[in-house]
Amino acid sequence: MKVIFADLDGTLTDDNDRVPKRVALAIAAVRAKGHIVIPISGSSYPWVSEKVSGCELDYIISSNGGRCFDEVNKKVVWHDTIPVETLVALVKEFGKYMPQHHIHHGGNRIDVAPEKLEPHMLEGVSQFTPSLIENKLPNGMAEFMKKHNLHTPYNTFNMARDIYNYGAYMDIVPSFVTKTYAVGKMCKLLGVDKKDTIAIGDGMNDVSLFNACHTKVAVGNAIDEIKSLADIIVGTNNEGGAADFLLTLAK
Repeated sequence: MKVIFADLDGTLTDDNDRVPKRVALAIAAVRAKGHIVIPISGSSYPWVSEKVSGCELDYIISSNGGRCFDEVNKKVVWHDTIPVETLVALVKEFGKYMPQHHIHHGGNRIDVAPEKLEPHMLEGVSQFTPSLIENKLPNGMAEFMKKHNLHTPYNTFNMARDIYNYGAYMDIVPSFVTKTYAVGKMCKLLGVDKKDTIAIGDGMNDVSLFNACHTKVAVGNAIDEIKSLADIIVGTNNEGGAADFLLTLAK
């Protein structure tokens, strides 16, 4: 059995932000051969589950590895959270620089302005995604995050896709939460050795995914750093590169 950890946005999805039918059929073919394909995304579960709704899956890993959901048995496998007191302190100190918050609790998401934020909204948060005025970190925020064991998978903020009316959105998760962490937990759960793991990715937060897996596959639209780490480079996300590779495992 092989376990394939596949990034979602820009890897399984095309530029229309959907998983093409051909990719969904390839996932089903691989699953029929006894392998497991697991989407692993920096996005929160509601967004991921919607995009992969046409796929037959065993697990979904979201929040950059901080949450895993068993799609067959409909139960949470793990759910790592940010302490409430840490989020309260973060908002108190830097809230005026963050005009909008996305608060991810796992199965749902709250969008709220700082002045309407209530402490109970910060319970059980796996991923905190504030907007940043002028698309940059406020002075002292990086030091605050380091002190409180938080980090962002995108170094500063995700300029690649998260530019909206309020500015750039930045994903914040516990510092130990990475795709490497998630792969390790899942392999232990499934009793799988690293030699039987495969990573498919395209972006900066997939470096940790590639570091955790034996075989590394980059789609053709991947950044140069990912391509330099790859054992195999396939077609772009719009060309169905992920599907082409998966089908080689279904023969």
